[in-house]
Amino acid sequence: MPSFQSVATHTHVSTNDTFETVLNQSINCFTGVRQNALGVLYRYARYPHRIHQRYSAPLALPVLRQFRADTYWAMGGGVRTNPLLHSFSQVCARFAITLLEVDTFLAAKEGYLLALAKAQPDSLPPLDSSHRPLIRMLLRIILSPTALNDSLVATCQRLADCLQAINWLSSVLNARSILAEPLGRRQLELVLDSIRTELETLDLPVESLPAEVRSAIGVIGRHFVDKLDELEQLMACSACQIARRSCCRNGLTTSKSA
Repeated sequence: MPSFQSVATHTHVSTNDTFETVLNQSINCFTGVRQNALGVLYRYARYPHRIHQRYSAPLALPVLRQFRADTYWAMGGGVRTNPLLHSFSQVCARFAITLLEVDTFLAAKEGYLLALAKAQPDSLPPLDSSHRPLIRMLLRIILSPTALNDSLVATCQRLADCLQAINWLSSVLNARSILAEPLGRRQLELVLDSIRTELETLDLPVESLPAEVRSAIGVIGRHFVDKLDELEQLMACSACQIARRSCCRNGLTTSKSA
């Protein structure tokens, strides 16, 4: 199987593109304005199809796997004498977990993930139980520490990204009436449960971080807990269709028609 370097060198997007041009396009995928990990993954996963139209999906998977292997080789210092490749390896380091998930992503429902990444609830297709692993995958991408020496900024950014995902879920709960439907409630409960599970099992290397960073993570963590509690309360109270802080869950026996 040819490496990504040889594929990109000899199979160009156009006849005028060099390997450096192709590589720069990849770098842009990772460093585009306001690109989050999921959007980056989407563009990266689709890249083999843009190398040449004759690459079908089965052929794209081996190319992606090789690109991933080449990326780790680059991050290991094999190309540090080349400034362009070294810059690329530095960018790739932030998304090591993303690269690990690429095979899973290609088998996932791309439309749902993209809509989630762009925080566009209205464009989401209906949720079902099969989306649970996709939510877990998203949170692993933005939360799991890499085996490399990830920067403190990137660690905190992943936490902030997770909070954005939670805020997205909150906006869905507040904007839609699907909570009144048992199926809709169950669908969102799966999402909420997945988020909480990921947060509870998260293994951040907080002991090795400076005190001020640990403090910042603690603040964000408390925000996570508060937000998740708020979402669970909102879902529990939606059945009686009254204000969240004056419902049966808080000790009142108010009917649904109240």
